[in-house]
Amino acid sequence: MVEGEVAFEDGEAFRKMRQRIADHSKRVVETKEKFSKQAVETKEKLSKHAVETKEKLSKHAVETKEKLSKQAVQTKEILSKQADKIAKRAEEHERFINKVTHFLGVIGFGGFCYILGARPQDVPYVYCLFYVTFVPLRWIYYRYKKWHYYLLDFCYYANTFFLVMLLMFPKNEKLFMGPLAWALIVWRCSLVFSSLDKIVSVLIHLLPGIVFFTIRWWNPETFAAMHPEAQLQEFRGLMWRTSPSYGHGYFLFLLLLTHFGSCYIFSLLMFCVVNVCCVIQKS
Repeated sequence: MVEGEVAFEDGEAFRKMRQRIADHSKRVVETKEKFSKQAVETKEKLSKHAVETKEKLSKHAVETKEKLSKQAVQTKEILSKQADKIAKRAEEHERFINKVTHFLGVIGFGGFCYILGARPQDVPYVYCLFYVTFVPLRWIYYRYKKWHYYLLDFCYYANTFFLVMLLMFPKNEKLFMGPLAWALIVWRCSLVFSSLDKIVSVLIHLLPGIVFFTIRWWNPETFAAMHPEAQLQEFRGLMWRTSPSYGHGYFLFLLLLTHFGSCYIFSLLMFCVVNVCCVIQKS
């Protein structure tokens, strides 16, 4: 009896234990299903939230991009309008300067022609005034534009030499000739009244020859047209006596070899400076 009761109690305990294990397994499965369901729901919520956040960010990015593009277009339009206004003002300003320069150029040319015909003895003074005024201004302008190496040209040295000769050696007959006028043809200088730079270029090469011509042929002291007819023979004799007594051979030698030769030598030196020394310095 006792053994049967003990066996029964052991079987009952084993059954209860199995029942508890089964219940615990069931609860574990339910908990697992619950956690799995919660994980799926959480994942869906996170995915949905991520999609919504992505859509919001994408929408915000698109709106920001459109806003920035619109602002960029507006800024570009404003800058374009300002640039057009500045360009228009600059064009009007340049046109006004060209008009003023053209007017002053025409008036100056007319005044010089009047002085050349009415008072040729004052032409050397006009040349001196022109040289001491416009050559320094050209140096300043070319220095600002970084064109100052153009001032090494032969014409500036010749004009400086001519000015010194005109003020200190006005009666030196051997210096009364030079090659500057040829530059008007060689360099195609043009008299453009609206361009001060071109006017100065023309006058630098033209005025020395005109000054020499007026001193030699239009001097009121020897020019017969400025005196009564009765003094014509006297002035002709004076002009003959003051004319150089050189032969044609000596004249050609002096003109071609001395003056043109000096110009060619200077051009050769200029070529060496520009095409040899500057290239070596750059390399």
